[in-house]
Amino acid sequence: MVESKADQPRLLRLKEIESTIRDQSNEKNLYQSEAPAGYENLTFEEKNAGKYMCTFPYPYMNGYLHLGKSKQHLDAPINLNTYPLSLLHPCLTN
Repeated sequence: MVESKADQPRLLRLKEIESTIRDQSNEKNLYQSEAPAGYENLTFEEKNAGKYMCTFPYPYMNGYLHLGKSKQHLDAPINLNTYPLSLLHPCLTN
């Protein structure tokens, strides 16, 4: 795609903003974390104790649209948002 000359200053400004943000994130190491001390000595159960996995069905249409389709797309976000509550009290589980 060929850009017009009117778009070049805007494109240059966006590239400047991108490089500024990239430099800031590299300085602060935003996307890097260190494993806790002694992590390699933990057992599999101890490493995965605080993790929760939720799967989400990929949307596809194999029939007429009905309310069940919208429910299946809401199940994963609802479960993920209520999971911390289940840690507080066993009566709050699904």
